Amino acid sequence: MVVMALFFNSFLVMIKYSLRKRYDGAGEAVTDVFALFMEHGLMILTPEIITTLLVGGVVGGLVTEMFGRRFT
Repeated sequence: MVVMALFFNSFLVMIKYSLRKRYDGAGEAVTDVFALFMEHGLMILTPEIITTLLVGGVVGGLVTEMFGRRFT
């Protein structure tokens, strides 16, 4: 899910940049989506964010398992 969020965020930033006439052509804009994806991906590679994602995933899985056992 994080990968999809990064991709969509990069895509929206590319749209914003293209409306400001930052790119010379469509190919440059599409290529920049992947550069923005990598740039934003490196920004979220901090211990706090990775820990939050891991702990949130575990807690979400445990809560889902608990409700699955209770209501089936």
